[in-house]
Amino acid sequence: MMFPLARNALSSLKIRSILQIMARQSHVKHSP
Repeated sequence: MMFPLARNALSSLKIRSILQIMARQSHVKHSP
């Protein structure tokens, strides 16, 4: 029971971090 929950948490954290990185890159591209 704990392993699936931990895996879901890790996947969500990875997705969140990836989204943040993409947002940063997009902001950097937009700014001169």
